[in-house]
Amino acid sequence: MKMKQFVTYALLAAASAFPLQAGAHSLWVNMTHWKTPVQAEKPSTRMYIGWGHAFPVDSLTKAEDFESCTLILPNGKREALAFEHEGISTAPILTNASGEYMISLVRKPSVYTYYMEDGVEKKTKAAHDTVKNPLRAVRSQQCATAHFFAGNGAAGKPMRAGNTLELVPLENPYQTGKNYFGAELPVRLLLDGSPVPYQEVTATYAGFSTGDAMAQRLLTDRDGIAHLRVTHWGVWLLKAKAERKAEGAAAKSADTEVYYTTLTFEI
Repeated sequence: MKMKQFVTYALLAAASAFPLQAGAHSLWVNMTHWKTPVQAEKPSTRMYIGWGHAFPVDSLTKAEDFESCTLILPNGKREALAFEHEGISTAPILTNASGEYMISLVRKPSVYTYYMEDGVEKKTKAAHDTVKNPLRAVRSQQCATAHFFAGNGAAGKPMRAGNTLELVPLENPYQTGKNYFGAELPVRLLLDGSPVPYQEVTATYAGFSTGDAMAQRLLTDRDGIAHLRVTHWGVWLLKAKAERKAEGAAAKSADTEVYYTTLTFEI
């Protein structure tokens, strides 16, 4: 058995035996239609934001919480999307050309200071230099991307959004002529454009769980590549995180930077 397959199967077994613990809210992008006709006069699909723990739909969001929401067209052109409804945070998409489209969503960063009070660790949004007995300050930010396809043309190499942390498919899940069921789809985890080696990537599909449980736990190799085994048709959600010592302007308010990213697509 190849080492890559051994690691994948071992992590799959671990995921089944030890479900992921509930943690911070996750951010992801949903689409009403993932493979849609070309339409230039009325929306052919609609994006809406997933936020929380239960995939594909959980909590509501506020437009003011986001730094950017961008539609990337097949020719690489970028257009800002405006949310139509507060809470639901949805936007219509006009697919006026065939090819792969992307949604890139970036949430505004937050900084929390952790401190001790009466022997208990607590956290606050107050600046670390104003907190008594500070332990550490952490700056975190969440990004999400979604890949969808319009028309009946051939799917080329998947695009990148260029977010600080991003999961990028190395094969296009919308390519014709390949049966992905039971096969592997490689994805690369990038931090500022550089591969993140030996980092956990979790994956699930719509309908697997109503909570935080994930269908697979994967591990990136030395080139930052993880291999998703496609065990189910439908919409998939992949999650990853990476952290580093705070750099540049972030170092003024935090000791550590933590980034979270998700990737959604349909097979």
